[in-house]
Amino acid sequence: MKKEEGMSIVVSALFLILGIILFTNPGGVVQFIAYIVGGFFALLGAIYLLKYYRSSDRKANMDSLYSGIISVMIGIIVMFCAGAIELAIRLLLGSWILYRSIITMKHAIDLKNLQVVTWKRGLVIAILLFACGLYIVLRSNLVLSTIGLLLIIYAITEIVGVILSIVK
Repeated sequence: MKKEEGMSIVVSALFLILGIILFTNPGGVVQFIAYIVGGFFALLGAIYLLKYYRSSDRKANMDSLYSGIISVMIGIIVMFCAGAIELAIRLLLGSWILYRSIITMKHAIDLKNLQVVTWKRGLVIAILLFACGLYIVLRSNLVLSTIGLLLIIYAITEIVGVILSIVK
């Protein structure tokens, strides 16, 4: 087995594990990412606060104090409100898709009124967009589950491809 083939199998196996984790436990992944991002902001805030308290001219470094306080607050909010952040992103994304589907539906109806033959395609696309937007709004962690599924499919096809190339 060549070095490239071995590395490809290792990377694909890692992608497979990551895909399985994303697909089976997207909420845990969101929580983990929230802890990392929140911890980063809290650490950054602590550094700014330390910089402020170590400075000899505290009035000149008021920006460090404000940045530190705000960064620590953002870090705490992100760490403890991961579910709310995921919900907000999901609602915003789903609402945008719903809005665009309504616009597309209106456009398809306008084309029908103008007796354009392709209005049915636009209507079908609008209905599909509406269903996707509604599904995103109602189903949590859909994006991470989908990414996980795609990683699983990629990893399996890559591993099978490498194994078949080794066999030949």
